[in-house]
Amino acid sequence: MQTGRGDQGPDRAHWVRLLPLVCASLTGILSTGAVSATVRAPSLLDCDAGDSVTVLEASPTASLAAARESRAYWLNRGLLKWPGATVADSYKLYYSSNGRLALTKGVLHGADGALALVAADGIPAAEAVRFKHVPDGVVLRVAGGDLARVPGLLRGQAWLVREDRRGTPVQTTNLQLPGALDDLYSGAAEAHDLGVGVESGRSRFKLWAPTARDVALCLYGSGNGKALTLAPMQREDATGIWSATQADDRSGQYYQYLVDVFVPGVGVVRNRVTDPYSLSLSADSRRSYIADLAAADL
Repeated sequence: MQTGRGDQGPDRAHWVRLLPLVCASLTGILSTGAVSATVRAPSLLDCDAGDSVTVLEASPTASLAAARESRAYWLNRGLLKWPGATVADSYKLYYSSNGRLALTKGVLHGADGALALVAADGIPAAEAVRFKHVPDGVVLRVAGGDLARVPGLLRGQAWLVREDRRGTPVQTTNLQLPGALDDLYSGAAEAHDLGVGVESGRSRFKLWAPTARDVALCLYGSGNGKALTLAPMQREDATGIWSATQADDRSGQYYQYLVDVFVPGVGVVRNRVTDPYSLSLSADSRRSYIADLAAADL
């Protein structure tokens, strides 16, 4: 087996590990900050599927070119910066819960809605230092009444769009997320129990995955047998941490996560992954191992 577990707080590089990995259920309307649930729910069959990645809803082909570029940055939950862009233009943040945005012949399709953005007066000192490497460009502000929608937008598809005076889209870009994620979910830095824990006869699982739309827990009796149980995980909105508890000691068994997440240029996908906080892994790093490191037999 392979062991190792470093610092578990979500530092700036933390989201980079998790976003492509999990990059991964609330229901409702995106305009309220929730993620629309139109894709199929996870099942026990997903725990044993041949492919570890399943496309649940593909993005339209017309969105693929735009998906390759992320020239703009979230500086924090309410500020965005687009290097090279000017204040003379107008900007909107278009969003789609299931990745349906597409731009064809100057017409933008598939949006659930859009947030109007205005030029910001400046950049706070902390953000100016952190993003000093970002070239000059327009700094945009999300209206105060729209800030509550930002967490929902980060769990779906969002394009920053430059428009001409007639409102015709001229240029689009994705946004780089760490500034917004660190601002919104800084409380997760205090969580030092991410991963699996066994105590008082219970098995507890925690995963930091703030951009995930849904997370479920697959439990296995061995490193290569079929799944025994599929359990839903609950999201803590303040931290972006998903958790589940089994009312028994699962030591010696194995687990994986099913994580639904939007991937630019692909769509909504379901990833079956091991735990980035694994105590240990089965052969070929196929499944994460459940153990209490303080147990006498270890």
